[in-house]
Amino acid sequence: MAVTFVWEERFNVGDEEINRQHQYMFELANQIQLSNLDQAGKNIMRLFNYTREHFRHEEEHMQAIGFPDLKRHIELHNDLISKLSEISLNFIKNDEELYRFKQFIFQWMTEHIMHEDLKYFSFDKEQKK
Repeated sequence: MAVTFVWEERFNVGDEEINRQHQYMFELANQIQLSNLDQAGKNIMRLFNYTREHFRHEEEHMQAIGFPDLKRHIELHNDLISKLSEISLNFIKNDEELYRFKQFIFQWMTEHIMHEDLKYFSFDKEQKK
C-alpha cells in the first residue's frame, strides 16, 4: 500500500524558499514510504525536526507581513507537531499503523499547503500591490 508524495505545480505558493522547504518535506515523507518498521521511527523524527524548523520559518514570515490569521495558523502548526511528537514517542508497531501514518501526513501536508499556506501567500501578494 503505497502513499507517495509527488510535488505538483498546484502546491506552488509563489515563494521559492517555502516551495523548496515543502519539496524537501515531501522527500522526507517519501523516505518514510520506503522505510521498514525499524527505519520508520528515525525517518519520522527527521520529518518531525525539519517540520518544526519549516514552521518557525513560515511563522516568522507571516508575522513580518502582518498576516491577520497568524494565531490560527500557528495553532494548526502546533497541532501537527503534537501529533508527530505523539507518534514518534509511541512508535509504529506494524505495517498497518505505518500506512495510516503515511495517509495522515500526506493528507495533512497537501491540505495545509493547498488551503492554509496559500491564504497567507495570497495575503502577502495583495500587500505588495
